[in-house]
Amino acid sequence: MKNAPNLKKQPADLMEESIIFAGADAWTFAKAWQEMNPIGDTVPPVVLDKKQLAELENIRIVDDGRLYARVCRGGHLTERQITILATKLAVAGVERAQFYSEGYQLLEDWTPQLPRLKADAEAGKSMVIGKPLTDVNLRDLADNEKALILAARYTGIAIHENSEGVYVYRAGIWEKTSLLELSREMVAIYNENKTNFSKRAINNVIDALKIVIPVMGEPRRSLIPFANGVYDMETGVFSEHSQDNWLTNHNGVTYTPAVPGENLRDHAPNFHKWLSYASDRDAIKMQRIAAALFMVLANRYDWQLFLEITGEGGSGKSVFTHIATMLAGAHNTASGNMAALDSARGRAQFVGKSMITLPDQPKYSGEGTGIKAITGGDAVEIDPKHEHQYTAVLRAVVVATNNTPMIFTERAGRRFPATRNFPV
Repeated sequence: MKNAPNLKKQPADLMEESIIFAGADAWTFAKAWQEMNPIGDTVPPVVLDKKQLAELENIRIVDDGRLYARVCRGGHLTERQITILATKLAVAGVERAQFYSEGYQLLEDWTPQLPRLKADAEAGKSMVIGKPLTDVNLRDLADNEKALILAARYTGIAIHENSEGVYVYRAGIWEKTSLLELSREMVAIYNENKTNFSKRAINNVIDALKIVIPVMGEPRRSLIPFANGVYDMETGVFSEHSQDNWLTNHNGVTYTPAVPGENLRDHAPNFHKWLSYASDRDAIKMQRIAAALFMVLANRYDWQLFLEITGEGGSGKSVFTHIATMLAGAHNTASGNMAALDSARGRAQFVGKSMITLPDQPKYSGEGTGIKAITGGDAVEIDPKHEHQYTAVLRAVVVATNNTPMIFTERAGRRFPATRNFPV
């Protein structure tokens, strides 16, 4: 089990209170606490931000035997996370614990609940924390039973049916995890249980894990994923992240509702100026550019189009690509070339990305087999290094920039770029 940030810096005297900041913006509030220092405390508080909250069940938040703890909310916290915090304090032996708001107003005194939460956890009846491993004899368990213990260490865990990759749910999205991480987590379980193990035993548990965990579902096409939730284009409603959305990325942008009367000209004047310049002040062409950017934002790879931005130097191609990268998220963008799209090994770098950029493409004349298959929604061969080859649909919008349009020689027709009339 990992230690939370600053846990090791807490007072050695277990009679002293431990301050914990938990929430999506915990670091910001913890820093403000230290600068303001409302109680003259020089010890840095324990911090649980998005990263720690995503794996909260596997994070140690307080020293065993500490008697007093104060939890201050630092941004968004779900009810489940709040319950886990209180339960973890109870299991560690905390006798007095209180929950405060961002403004240090008392929200709830957890003290009366602590005995019950501890008793439920130790009896294996807790709704948020499993039975302590010290009460489990791993030697008596089958591989599938140990695999279930490993799976319980994660908020959510599932397997990709085609690639056989294991994904874990963290901070609103499903992230692919490595076999090494799973192995190290299983080693931690053995160590906590004070049980010896072999490499073969670890591998057997990982193999069993792939069989017992659920298969990943398909992501909902109507959702635009933001850092703080999802916007449903069908209902027009913004909601919190959910495991059932099966999203593997978000754009990293924090969504805020539009204010009455909001418009591009007044509320995004610099973008509007560039849009006017790039379109030569043509209203229809402005709409086309905006539609292309929406295609990136909403990840509408299913439109069976790719974006080809053609123009001379200084005409706006790079600006368009930078804006598109902001909308997709730099971490969700991969850069390549036409040759990479045609190769099973080259396509491996694009798995899990929502945008593929082909910058400064040289003059191209060919069949364009790869780009047609990807934009057509066809399953393509993926050949990652040191892993088995498989087929998958690359759910990414392709954006190519060049000085002259690409020429496709295949006689069955070409997949027309959505930007064929853009002057950028």
